[in-house]
Amino acid sequence: MSVASLTSEETISAITLRRMSDTDWAQVLRSEPRVVVRYVRSAAEHGFRAAQVTWAQILLDGKLVPRDPAAAFRWFSRAASLGSLDGINMVGRCHELGWGVPVDHRVAARWFRQAAEKGSDWGAYNLGCMLLYGEGIEHDLAEALRWFLASAGRGNAKAMGFVGRCHEEGWGTRPDQAAALSWYGRAAEAGDCWAQFNLAMHLLEAGTLDGAVGWLRRSLETGTPNYLAEAGRELVRQDDRALAEIGRIALDRASAAGIPQQDEAPPSNTPGLLRRLIGPRGRKPA
Repeated sequence: MSVASLTSEETISAITLRRMSDTDWAQVLRSEPRVVVRYVRSAAEHGFRAAQVTWAQILLDGKLVPRDPAAAFRWFSRAASLGSLDGINMVGRCHELGWGVPVDHRVAARWFRQAAEKGSDWGAYNLGCMLLYGEGIEHDLAEALRWFLASAGRGNAKAMGFVGRCHEEGWGTRPDQAAALSWYGRAAEAGDCWAQFNLAMHLLEAGTLDGAVGWLRRSLETGTPNYLAEAGRELVRQDDRALAEIGRIALDRASAAGIPQQDEAPPSNTPGLLRRLIGPRGRKPA
């Protein structure tokens, strides 16, 4: 099919949308913004659950259309009502972060649990984080680890990294450095920037500088702006020139993404060694 002649005023029927192949959708999603918006919104309005989640995310991101968190919440909720696991999880995220609704961690935890129990890897990961930090739910490290393991078993790279950190720190289990290293390796290979950093720290402590530098360079490509800012602040003050240069690159990329640079790096938790990075929520459990 061709989308070249589509205008924003044209209505796309449910029949046309149902006939579209994966290749057709890939072509649409590579098209100019007005085409993407029209197709995704039409599919959402016709009740396609995946499209409802995608349309909600477009509204939340505010890149293709004006940002509207309240509308995004409504569309995530519609997808959730139709049984979308991504929709259920994202309703939880909205309650957790105040996207279109007031922040309510207790409600968020209920939505994450529902998604997790239905098989969502992100729901299990988010529930694990709530349990780890005691947000909206009783603080329970062992239960947090159980849900991180469930999420990791479903292929979630961030959860794999948290399983590694739990084994390293003894959160909900006995400290086991070999298990921690194994999980960091799995998460790093799967593309998690935080695990790539933590794996690099293990390699540095073992005297394997080249391997550590390799993982840190890979993390520059996979890292989120918040990761780049935190990792950059840790690395830029190192005596080793390769590590300091990676730190400077990370800080420059974080700055370009809108994360301001700080004049001084925070103190390290472990004198003489780079500290481990926790992950996207950025702190140790209480």
